[in-house]
Amino acid sequence: MAQGSGRQHSCVFTAMDFWTYKTTKKVVYRSYKIALFYYFLLFIVVFFFVAYKLAYQNKYLKIDDVRVYSNVQAAHPTRMDGLGQALCDTFRTECHSNFTVFSDLPYCNIPGRPKCHLFDAVSATVLGEEGMLLRTWGQTVHQTEACMDYTQVCDDIYVNRPDSDEYFVADVERFWIWTGHNLFENNHGVEGSAFGTEGYIDWGHGDELIQLCSELKTERAREDAGACKDELGVYLLVGRVLNSLDASLDKMSSKANVTNRERGLLLVLEIKYANTVNLNLFVGDNVVRYRISMFKTEVEKYQVESFRALDEKVPTHERTRIRERGVKVMAVGSGQIGAFNFSELMFVLVQLSTVLALVSLIMDHLLTHPVLISKKEAYENRGYAHDYKWDMDATTEAQRKELARVHHSRLKREEIQRSILTPLGGRDDSSSSGEDSPGDEEERPARRGLC
Repeated sequence: MAQGSGRQHSCVFTAMDFWTYKTTKKVVYRSYKIALFYYFLLFIVVFFFVAYKLAYQNKYLKIDDVRVYSNVQAAHPTRMDGLGQALCDTFRTECHSNFTVFSDLPYCNIPGRPKCHLFDAVSATVLGEEGMLLRTWGQTVHQTEACMDYTQVCDDIYVNRPDSDEYFVADVERFWIWTGHNLFENNHGVEGSAFGTEGYIDWGHGDELIQLCSELKTERAREDAGACKDELGVYLLVGRVLNSLDASLDKMSSKANVTNRERGLLLVLEIKYANTVNLNLFVGDNVVRYRISMFKTEVEKYQVESFRALDEKVPTHERTRIRERGVKVMAVGSGQIGAFNFSELMFVLVQLSTVLALVSLIMDHLLTHPVLISKKEAYENRGYAHDYKWDMDATTEAQRKELARVHHSRLKREEIQRSILTPLGGRDDSSSSGEDSPGDEEERPARRGLC
């Protein structure tokens, strides 16, 4: 314990120390630069949470994922009553095929290249659980069983016959990919289907509304549109889809020295249902719509193999082995339904308030840090008294020193006035507040040695 100016200091924690409240004094900086920087930070924070998260990203909505069922098949070009159709029922006698003649297909007339064969939608596709393969190239090898006597060692069970064949599937670009899709039952009671819901398709240059096939009266109109829908689903023209993805079947592959028609590729149709859009608060109407996007992936070779028995013997004595490549088509469906949720809104507002408080806290810490304010100036300014206004934009160092001198003189006069008004034997309350005056400079070394 040290004595100097009549005050006693101790490192021992007492009950009176508990019943106290500590706060900080404020410094008012008269600086337009600091003010502009502070308000700029506030603007950035408010803009991010209000304009971006609430308005643009719709964070005031609770988004629920819903399941979407989808499948794909194919339809070959047809005509009915002299008009080309996106799809007519081939079970009806008035529905006929409408293929392009081979002389108008360049890849069918190249010497030394595979010849073309015609296939309808049933024979040109291989359906599977994860989509379908639309064949563009095929190879058949006819084989005969060579190992009839199992008492001898066989080099080959089957041997190839010379009448093998390699071919292109003609007019694939004019086939139609048919996809049916609809929403499963969900907690929102929202319904949606390929035909009954408004749909859009992304051709790479913006979304286009999918029209009804009945509204496109001619074959040229349907092929120009590239997509239409009826009660069965949505139809996409293969050639238009591949061209929009820069994946023409006659384009040389970057992974193999063959064309996409011979190698094959993977095509994904992404079908998304949603009742919200960006800036939904201003432009949304909460109507469910779907959007179809398309993606392609180049592979080394997309190939499947199968065989067809030519007799009923077990094992078969004669068979045809088939190797096929083409466009693997997969449909992936998803859905998101959004509804207003007060908790989501409050969560964003709490985040906003927290970040604003952090900005103020960081600014207070930086502007009172010794790096910015020297210890000498801090002492001359009496520890940043709450009524002190420091003009950071003073034009000269002399002006800043004059401000500090005037302020120090005013505080000195106030201290003299308080000492006059203090009764004899008493002590001014302000002297016990812990503030050090210039006269206390001698007792500081003793205080530092106590703790």
